[in-house]
Amino acid sequence: MFNPNNYKVHCSAIGNIMAEPKAVAQPKPYTATELKKAEKEGIILPEIQPLILTPEQKINTGTKTILEHWRKEQIYRKDKSFGVSSKHTRKGILTEGEAIEFLIENGIIGYSTKNEEPFENDFLIGTPDIKFPSKSLLVDVKCSWDCFTFPDLETELNPLYEWQVLGYMELLQYKSAKVIYCLMDAPESIIEQQAYIYARSKESELTEEFYEEVRQHLSYSHLPPELRIKVFDVEYNPEKIQNIKQRVEDCRAYLNTLSKCK
Repeated sequence: MFNPNNYKVHCSAIGNIMAEPKAVAQPKPYTATELKKAEKEGIILPEIQPLILTPEQKINTGTKTILEHWRKEQIYRKDKSFGVSSKHTRKGILTEGEAIEFLIENGIIGYSTKNEEPFENDFLIGTPDIKFPSKSLLVDVKCSWDCFTFPDLETELNPLYEWQVLGYMELLQYKSAKVIYCLMDAPESIIEQQAYIYARSKESELTEEFYEEVRQHLSYSHLPPELRIKVFDVEYNPEKIQNIKQRVEDCRAYLNTLSKCK
């Protein structure tokens, strides 16, 4: 049964719901002229009260869409993401294990295996990639689609991924984490698919020449590790965690305003 108060945000979606809504104009303070006039005439001006925002005003349009989809998933017992997967997501899923081995081989992280266990609390749900014992370090691995989406020159982590990892850290009570981008070779299934698309764009049949051209474009194992690995550190931030919890409460309040399906 649909219960708005059961809503919990997946860590991968925290950055989406944390985007600020459109600003709502607050009542303006009295001007110096108005204050002077009131004093002269012996008038006590009423205290200006800040505008109390409605649930709809506390979240942005994109978050409303996310919540409306979540509501339908609960009512109809369907998954909106069923059968939907981009090439970037598929490559990330297919190469994640290889990327972890690559990081271990190059001394970036200690020996570890991918975590498959989901975690949740009253506000969050998530499955971190790697959790080292004694709550020493969490690691989230991102496999870039190609060199053009690999953040080799970036000095700051994408905020969406910072929010995601902060969620993982709160779930498992870790204080330190890393987001590590890896540039891995595309697996054969993706090369084959992209080669077929490439051949069609040339109005041609798929040939070995097209296949090898795509393979070369999506292969990076010939490059040194320093061109294929980028590490960002993330520290636990109590203030941001509290903001996440408050936003989840705002989301629940909005869900409670939606008409329920009977």
